[in-house]
Amino acid sequence: MISINPADEFIPGYITPVGVFQVQPEFDGMVITPIEFARQIFDEPNRVSYINLNYTKGTNLNKVQADIQEKLGHQYVVKSRSQQNTALYKTLNFEKWAIFMILAFVIVIAAFNIIGSLTMLVIEKRKDIAILTSLGANKQLIQGIFLLKE
Repeated sequence: MISINPADEFIPGYITPVGVFQVQPEFDGMVITPIEFARQIFDEPNRVSYINLNYTKGTNLNKVQADIQEKLGHQYVVKSRSQQNTALYKTLNFEKWAIFMILAFVIVIAAFNIIGSLTMLVIEKRKDIAILTSLGANKQLIQGIFLLKE
């Protein structure tokens, strides 16, 4: 009902906070309370709008989700954590691939740098290679010398 005093619209209740955590701005407004307290505050003694279930590691969540959806029927919506927060998980997946691409790019640049420096070294040392070859050094020995030098 609507009253003249907006304070009359609220049902006051007191509860002792146990902990506070901060994850992201979209989750920071969330309050986790015992269901009895929430029912008292919202004046809904029999209805529930949200239930969060946690399972142990290794549980087939797709099968559990399908079983719960089948038992509840189509009047209820059963979502996994990734379905509830699609934007968050898409962002995390994008960040993972972006970091992979950056690291791959750095590795490719480093590989080209090493190949380029070895090529320049060989070009500068052609006379020394010719001397080593005339002294009897084979190709593997010369390659080993250049690789150990770098």
